[in-house]
Amino acid sequence: MESISLIDGLILTFVSILLVFVVLGSIGILTELVSKLVNKNDTTITTSQIEEKESSTNNLNSINPLKINKNNRLAAEMIALVFASEDMPNRKFEVVESKRIK
Repeated sequence: MESISLIDGLILTFVSILLVFVVLGSIGILTELVSKLVNKNDTTITTSQIEEKESSTNNLNSINPLKINKNNRLAAEMIALVFASEDMPNRKFEVVESKRIK
């Protein structure tokens, strides 16, 4: 069996590391190309489209207001408690009463 000299070992190591970087770089380039191809079909929204959507949602809200949902009310109460506890992190809070304010 032949022995490998130090120079041969260093060359083998350098070529192996270079090969790994080339493979990883090509994988990165391929993922970027695929993401650009996938996002190519996305259209940008103009301000006029945003205004149209806002006006349509305002019309829907005036016609059909949101109904009170028990899960939504509980989520709103929890969010309110999170905001209330920001200034006092080690306090405990309890929901005593829940009112809907318009």
